[in-house]
Amino acid sequence: PVRMREFFRRKSFSDKLRSNFQHILANPFFAFLLGAVITGITMSTAVSVGILVPFYAYNVIGIRTIVPYVLAANITTFSDTLFLAVLTGNFQAVEMVTSLILATAIFALLSGIFFKYYLYGISKVSRFLLVRPWRLAVIVGLSILVPILVVFRGS
Repeated sequence: PVRMREFFRRKSFSDKLRSNFQHILANPFFAFLLGAVITGITMSTAVSVGILVPFYAYNVIGIRTIVPYVLAANITTFSDTLFLAVLTGNFQAVEMVTSLILATAIFALLSGIFFKYYLYGISKVSRFLLVRPWRLAVIVGLSILVPILVVFRGS
């Protein structure tokens, strides 16, 4: 079996792939569209964003090119939820999902308008978390603990 690192380091493959991805994702509109299409087909943000992780990790694509893709994936991931809400015939369910889509779309729009500052903020937070591994562990722990506390507090 070919290891992922070897797969991405093969010169001919990596050059062609990098060129193709950079060409497609260099245009934020196409990156946004690709993120929406892949997430729409797979109905999973985890899958569509997970596809990018090895490409980013091995410098096939950069952070500037994947942000519009990820923003589209976040918006599109609600499509199946909205579909199910409509199927229930419950106005409140449709209203809730629509409000989540709208909030995500507004965040995506603001991220696009303030893209330079958005990237700067991501870079600063990432460095802050990675300098001391315990900081990242605290964030991961809180992201697990807070929802659990909310569930148990509500019951």
